[in-house]
Order: sequence, then C-alpha cells, then structure tokens
Amino acid sequence: MSATADTSTGSKSKRQRTGHKSEAKTAREEAASVVSVSTDANADILRVLLRRESSTDNAPSYTLKILSNPVLKNRKEEICNIAASQMQINYLLNYMGYCFRLLERHHRTVLSMANQNAEKITSSIINHDEEGTAMPELEMIGFLALGRACDAVEEYFSEKVSERQVRMWQTRTAHSYMTCRTIASAYLLPACDRLMVYLDYWKGCSMHIQKYAGLLSMDEVCQSIHSAKTLSKRLHSYLAEVTKASKLFDEFILWVIHTTQKYADKKETGRSEMEQPHLENEKPIFTNTPWPIIDYLNSYFASDGMAHFFDDPPDAPRTEASLRKMFNNLKDTCTKTMTQPAAIVTQNTTVIGSIDIPIRAAPQQPNTFGRDMVAWAPDEDLQMYAFTKRDPLDETLTLVRMAGADIIEGVQIDLSGIRIHDMEFFDQNNLGVVYSTAQDDDSSTIATMDLGSYAYSKLSSMKMAKNERAKVWIEEEGAF
Repeated sequence: MSATADTSTGSKSKRQRTGHKSEAKTAREEAASVVSVSTDANADILRVLLRRESSTDNAPSYTLKILSNPVLKNRKEEICNIAASQMQINYLLNYMGYCFRLLERHHRTVLSMANQNAEKITSSIINHDEEGTAMPELEMIGFLALGRACDAVEEYFSEKVSERQVRMWQTRTAHSYMTCRTIASAYLLPACDRLMVYLDYWKGCSMHIQKYAGLLSMDEVCQSIHSAKTLSKRLHSYLAEVTKASKLFDEFILWVIHTTQKYADKKETGRSEMEQPHLENEKPIFTNTPWPIIDYLNSYFASDGMAHFFDDPPDAPRTEASLRKMFNNLKDTCTKTMTQPAAIVTQNTTVIGSIDIPIRAAPQQPNTFGRDMVAWAPDEDLQMYAFTKRDPLDETLTLVRMAGADIIEGVQIDLSGIRIHDMEFFDQNNLGVVYSTAQDDDSSTIATMDLGSYAYSKLSSMKMAKNERAKVWIEEEGAF
C-alpha cells in the first residue's frame, strides 16, 4: 500500500512538472506583437492584427482578433482626449530620453579629456616619487601660485603634451560644453515645459468629475507634475553649473596653451637653463585673475565637479538625485497615471472573434529586405492587408480585406518565379511592389499590381490565384 501510494505521488508530481513545462512552452508560443489596430466608425469594434514568431523555424504567423468594447463607444471623446495627450507625452519622454543619453555622452567626453591629462601628471609624480601622494591638481596650483614647476609638471609641459594636443583638448571640450548647454537650454527645458502643459491638461480632466470620473487619478497626476517640476529645477541648476565650468575651462586652457608654447620655445632654442629666463619670471597671460584657473583645477581637472548630476550616491537626498534618476522617476509616474484608463479599457474588452490568416508562412530569408506585411485603411469601415511569404522557391502573396466586423475575405496569389522585396498600398485597388525574377535576380523592378482583378472569398475557403503577368502587373515603373 505504501509503495503504491509513493508511486502515485511521484507520478502526480511528474505530471505536474510536465504540466508546468507545457504551460511555459504554450506561453512562449502565445507571445505576440501587435502589428496594427483599427476600429469601425462607431468605435465599439476593434480589429487587432497579431504576429507570432515560431521558436523552431522563425516562420511568422498572423492572427486577427475581433474585440468588442462598449467603453470606447460610450466614452469615446474622453478616451480619445486622454489618448491624444498621452501620445504627445510619450513622444516627449522618448525625445527627452534621447537628449539625456546625448548629454551623458558629452559629459563623458569632457571628463575623459581632463582625466587623460591629469593621469599624465600623476604618472610623472609616481615616477619621481613612488611613495608620494599623486595630486596633480595641487602640483598645477603650486606651479601657478609659486612660479616654479615641480619635476612632474616640468616633465608634463616639456615632454608629455604638445600645443597641438592642447588645442585638440580645447576644441573637443569646448564643443562638448557648448553642446551640453544647448541640450539643456534649447531641448530639455522646453520639452519639460511642454510636458507640464499636457500634465496640467490631465489635471484639468481629473477635476472634471462628471465627465472623466474613474479615468484619471488626481493624486497620480499631481505626482507626475511634481516630478516634472523637480526635474526642471534640477536642469536649471545643471545649466548654471555647466556654464560656469565652461567659462573656467576657457581661462584654464589659455594658460595651458601659453605655458606649453613657452616650453616648446625653450626646447627649440636649445639654450641652457642659465641662458633661458625662468618661465615663472615672465608675465603669465590671464584675462582677469588666476582664480578661475585655480577653481577649475580644484573642481574639474582631476575630479568630476558635476558628478552629482550624473551619479547617484547611496546617501544622496531625493532632491539632489541625478538627472537620469529624476527622469526615470518622471517616466514611472506618467506611466502609472495611465494605468487606470488602460485598465478600464482592458476590463471592458471582450474577444468576439479570432481568425488565423492562412499565409503559408515560411522562415525569413537572410538576404531579403523591406516589409513582409503592409496595411491600408482608406476609411473607418475598410481595412486591407498584404502579406508575402519570403521563400524563393514558393513565393506567395496573401490579400485580406475587412469591411466592418463581419465581412472578412481574402485571396492568395501564386507568384512562382517572382521574388517580392518590398511593397506598399497606393489605394485599395493598387499595390506597389519592388520585385525581381528568378531569371534576373541581379536587378529589381518597381511595378503596380491591380488588386481589383482578383475574386475575394471567405478566409476559410480562400483559393490560390495563379500569377498572370498581363493581369497582375498593369504598370512597370522601371528597372534598377
């Protein structure tokens, strides 16, 4: 009895594990991407085209889902207003994300150029005094203040850096500083202001309880506005800091160029130290005072004086977080704000139909390009799709036409000997294609297909139409 029970339990556990694996496999197979979404004139029927990739042969398959949603019809104006502003907010967030990546890249350029030169002095200090502490900024300040260079600084100006290298340092750093100021003042701050305009519109909608009740949360909208204001304030602080750093660098690099020129002149003349006047006895070139140079050396030469704008120490207060962290927080709050209307639409959506598109899909070929699916929607009640199977041995073109939620029909076209590289709808009766033939695969031709010459039928009884070139290709635009 005991052995039987153990065997039964073991079999049950094994079946459970097998069931979990099967469910996981099914979940992977069910993963799909949305290709297109369309609606009818009343906005209560949705047509969603899904694309699935096979994990075995990379052959795509398409499924058309017909969805019913009374919320879209009853609250169409409110949802459309929110969706329109959400599209603008998403665009602004993507735009700001790109600007922040560019800003971080130019900051790294400024930092790396300064660190490269600081490391040259550091290596000279270590070579002359292995037990000493390498602080290149202090050695440069000592040279500037006392008028006499230590061995490490002397070696740096006379052997490790040239005027050409300093000029390159000046050009690249000045360009990056200018770009950082432009990104902050001309791109990020205006985008942040525009974002707050749309968020204020959401706030107004959330206050209109009679019309937008349940769609937007006042607390979440206010949190998004607060995040945007905090980021804007931080951007203003960064703009002031990077402007200051740029001006300090201009003073510093002029002094480095002047000093490098003096050491180069000394090296070219070949005079002895007794014959050559000490550099410190000559009047240095400063536009105002040496203090801007000292400030730059202390803050930006061997250290990152703007690290608090790009790094997040564990103990940093929330108001002093990095620009990237503040931006990510803004994205999260905006996304959270939109979960409520999205949940309402999802909860009221019902699948009333599902149709697999019989396109006889084949794996993608490595040398193909262009699109294997295009869509055309001339009006709210008509939707057209064209699918091509990228298989040189068995090329087919599938056309699907939908009128409303009930009329769904299609036709498959046998294109044996023809390879379609790209396509686009001109209108509901004409499909532009770029194709080549098996006989002449080195050149391609642009042509137009007459879609009105084919007899459409229900997808379940869709038949293959043979390719008749006189019928299909009504106008060849030219070969290339």
